[in-house]
Amino acid sequence: MPSARKRSGLVLLFLAPLFLTACGGKPPTYKVAGKVLYENKPATGAVVTFHRAVNDDKSILPNGVVKEDGTFELTTYALNDGVPAGDYKVVIFWERKLGKKTGGGDDDDFAGQVIPLRYLKPETSGLTATITKTTTTLEPFLLTK
Repeated sequence: MPSARKRSGLVLLFLAPLFLTACGGKPPTYKVAGKVLYENKPATGAVVTFHRAVNDDKSILPNGVVKEDGTFELTTYALNDGVPAGDYKVVIFWERKLGKKTGGGDDDDFAGQVIPLRYLKPETSGLTATITKTTTTLEPFLLTK
């Protein structure tokens, strides 16, 4: 049987993550999915990024890539882990892919932003989201020209 000292060490080992989170560690995340449509069609390949609405904290920028059906899931720390609760301004970046660059290599050529530039900045996109502990699916982001 482990000594009292070893037992207390094991207890601290298991409780340490809880203390770190409570004392300024990473805020918990909540699974969130959404959809992006441009002119009523999926914005396949667009990148959706959430910016905190109240403080311009750039250290946490949850993001996700839009799939062929227009849906996306958000990542903050690990793939598709979700988003910390709070109010967000949303930006969307979507470049038109032209194909492979001439001259070889694995890189692609891009022709520029597909959607209007206003969607690139939190101040001008007009897109917002509120994430709570119970949020799972967001209303679709419907982008227009």
